[in-house]
Amino acid sequence: MKRVLLLLFIPAIILTGCSKKTDISQSAISFTIGGKSYGTVKIGSQTWTSENYNGSGGLSYNNDAANDAAYGKLYTYSEAAAIKLPSGWRLPTRSDFETLLITMGAAQSNGYYTLSDISALKLMSKTTWIFANGTNTSGFNAVASGFWSNSFRNLGNMTNLLTSSLFPNGERISLEILQTQYQVLIDLNAVIPNETDRGSVRFVRDN
Repeated sequence: MKRVLLLLFIPAIILTGCSKKTDISQSAISFTIGGKSYGTVKIGSQTWTSENYNGSGGLSYNNDAANDAAYGKLYTYSEAAAIKLPSGWRLPTRSDFETLLITMGAAQSNGYYTLSDISALKLMSKTTWIFANGTNTSGFNAVASGFWSNSFRNLGNMTNLLTSSLFPNGERISLEILQTQYQVLIDLNAVIPNETDRGSVRFVRDN
């Protein structure tokens, strides 16, 4: 698996970063589907849902519906692609996530996008992460919802957000945020290769 984004952090050390201002605001744009409303946030040129999808179908983590409110449900690519969305909204592409990360300060070098400083923590929620919670100053609110591949995995230290994009060989691309005790890895080449595997779902629209 090719890692394309890497942020190392040690909780006792705070690195100084660039002061580039990012256009971030809680959005008045509504997103309602299946009678349920979801929060949204404007980040740069995009508006994102700020909660994981929790609609019909999907699996609750550990098959426990009590997890749905915090984490949303886990969906296959086929299930996510079949969700009927309001006009203008879409399941994100790889390019959509690249735009998000660039807006958050990611730089490209030798084909790799690298988030420096504490930018990854800005995307991560203030709760749910077992080693160090994020600051969520972006409002994106990525929760550690885990994933499903033959079993439920990694609740508390990983999220895997589905995209509609494919590698040339037909394998699926997702955005993975993986936290260990000493680092956060952000990977846009993370693959959930099997159609029965499940990740979390967000939606995006252009402003």
